[in-house]
Amino acid sequence: MSTENAISVRQWLEKYHACLQGPKDFVAQFGNDWYDSFFSDSDEMCHRLSPFAKLAEAITDPYILDNYYIWFYEHDLPLSGKPYDDVRFDLLPGERNKQYFLVRLDCAGWKKWSLFSERYGFFAPEFECGNVRSMAEYIDGMGRQFAQGIKPTFLSEKWAVERFIALQDGLFCDRVVYRAGEHRYQYHSSNNPKLRTAIVVSASEKLPDGFPLEQAKEIRGILVWSPDGMERDEEPYAAAQEKQRPKKKEGAER
Repeated sequence: MSTENAISVRQWLEKYHACLQGPKDFVAQFGNDWYDSFFSDSDEMCHRLSPFAKLAEAITDPYILDNYYIWFYEHDLPLSGKPYDDVRFDLLPGERNKQYFLVRLDCAGWKKWSLFSERYGFFAPEFECGNVRSMAEYIDGMGRQFAQGIKPTFLSEKWAVERFIALQDGLFCDRVVYRAGEHRYQYHSSNNPKLRTAIVVSASEKLPDGFPLEQAKEIRGILVWSPDGMERDEEPYAAAQEKQRPKKKEGAER
């Protein structure tokens, strides 16, 4: 999206409220805010914008309100589930510095509201919830982190889990790592399709009760343990390797 006429989230809300109270020509006022989508019905656009306007109204952090602009994307042909929309939060002209994020509404496979960020990666949500208030509170927290240059702990934990998976699979990690609560992550091993869990603890902190230190792997000061086991599934792995070996031609050996 072009930033030539971009306005802050706070200014966008003022424009939105003015449109509600005026002639309500949403197509003329907000048509350019949608990427590669065209509307002819102002009532339809008003209906589509309404939940995202409620989200923006619930945000209180000044860093988000004054340093970001928003634009919208229509997923009319998703790979699964019904069509859905998302709102993109992009920094006003300047470097993104991994502060770009988007919020999807009613995307199949996730909760009602799901947030995907540049800092966590776009293959799994950084955060998801069932109501607009919780999403706004999370975005407020992100704004405080961005303003103060704070790197949340879960980013280092995710990196450690990815290294843990690489050790487990013996391959470069291309697995998607999902957040599953505080210090808890889930992923699929390439050797086992079952969804696995990884629990993460700082090596410098007191271990929680029941955490088996002897079974954990320490990765740059972070302990990672999977209650599903660390060992590779050796038999399927060996069988797969055997299939890949070229068969010797008869009479080739002397």
